[in-house]
Amino acid sequence: MNTWNYDVELLPFVTTIPGRNSTGTRPHRNRHRNLCGMMLLVTRILSSFVIGLLALAPAHADWAQARPGWVYEFPRDEFSHPDFKTEWWYFTGNLREAGSGRRFGYQLTFFRQGIRPPGARPPAASKFVTDHFWFAHFAISDLEGKTFHAKEIARRGAFDEAGSGMPSEDPRLAWIGDWSLAMAPTGGYVLHASTDELSLDLELSSGHPPIFHGANGISAKSPDIRNASHYYSHPRLASTGRIRIGGRTFEVEGQSWFDREWSTSVLGKDMAGWDWFSIQFDGGGELMLFQLRGHDGTAAFTSGTMIAADGRSQSLENGAIQLTPLRRWKPDRTGAEYPVEWRAEVPGLDLTLTVKAAMPDQELRLAAVTYWEGATTVEGTRSGQPIRGLGYLEM
Repeated sequence: MNTWNYDVELLPFVTTIPGRNSTGTRPHRNRHRNLCGMMLLVTRILSSFVIGLLALAPAHADWAQARPGWVYEFPRDEFSHPDFKTEWWYFTGNLREAGSGRRFGYQLTFFRQGIRPPGARPPAASKFVTDHFWFAHFAISDLEGKTFHAKEIARRGAFDEAGSGMPSEDPRLAWIGDWSLAMAPTGGYVLHASTDELSLDLELSSGHPPIFHGANGISAKSPDIRNASHYYSHPRLASTGRIRIGGRTFEVEGQSWFDREWSTSVLGKDMAGWDWFSIQFDGGGELMLFQLRGHDGTAAFTSGTMIAADGRSQSLENGAIQLTPLRRWKPDRTGAEYPVEWRAEVPGLDLTLTVKAAMPDQELRLAAVTYWEGATTVEGTRSGQPIRGLGYLEM
């Protein structure tokens, strides 16, 4: 039976309460425990409310918009884009324990959500004033042990508790508390996230330049050009390091996928959600697909990128992809229903794939949102020849 472990660390200013009086006794232990529990509950509710408001708030006219003609520059675009309302650094991957081959999936994502647009940021004397809200999601799928573990952290960004560095000054692309993503001195990236029950430390390197999705500097998210993002990926990062689950540490190696995206307006008013696929084929080559769903559940917009083993890429325009759910899974805890097996077809490439969840129970139940994201196994044909791989799926 799959198990699910959840923890959340929301805000850094919950006050610790003295535990003993001058006699060494604990006369108010229960009262203190109850007070701490109430404070934690209120903090979680407030954080959920804030994140929900940020996600639903309309784009402010003063925020920068993703528009055609963006020229990517590095390392500039690795770091934060504070004039845009939303951005993320999104890592997923399939790892195996060195020696045994035990398989794990992982996700580590850093998000920045703008609060005050650039035109409303007069100098503030107080360090409590912040322009952005930061949060991160961290999950590990133990595919042999059939367990799924998810963690969350959120910070306001004041007092250097979260943020993004600067080229040539601070190699950290994003950090929240002691969770961090940094550029490695020799190139590539260094990931760290840790709680009492779970941790991940990875070094990642790529043999190819980044892949840019869409056309003319933007990735469209609807026929309306105003709904778009700037979006690039490192689709195959060699990954080595260690993960810890409970009291057990595993030395691991494998492949990661890194998505980098920033925007102000992404989903149109007629869109209700999305399904995103990343695939790393055995022997080389990768594929990214996504569909945006309307309120009736059908695909309203599709897009993707096919990447050859030598790094050349081909954009897949709206309508070039067909995604069909084959099997669904419904968790008892939330009552949601997720397609955990899909048929993906790209007729123009003579490509047909079956994408299966490596295990059904990879649902994240977080403070403000519940969604499914997990490791997958892929097999199918291209031009009549068998093709296989591993991937990740977000719903």
